Amino acid sequence: MAHCTSPGSSWCFVLLLAFYLLYLLVGAALFSAVERPYEEELRQTLRSLRLELLRDGACVSEERLDAFLSRVLEASDQGVSVLEADNARDPWNWDFTSALFFASTVLTTT
Repeated sequence: MAHCTSPGSSWCFVLLLAFYLLYLLVGAALFSAVERPYEEELRQTLRSLRLELLRDGACVSEERLDAFLSRVLEASDQGVSVLEADNARDPWNWDFTSALFFASTVLTTT
């Protein structure tokens, strides 16, 4: 390793940079793979609750409305919106780009 500290040993820098980028890509893929399925499940649950609420009409019981709103707020805390306009504008919180950014933030912070 002593020869990596000598002047002109740019291959060591390139090697370290390559490992750094590989680490970021693997980290982003892992974060995306772990977080995205839960996010999709949460979105599907909210969609079905929303459709059920709309299908049953305006006469919704207080308990059902409270349950719906409770689930919406829980999802909102995780960055998932029940509103169709929000989902169309930004469909995924944990796409590969966001996961790559998060992995780089974790790496540079630690």
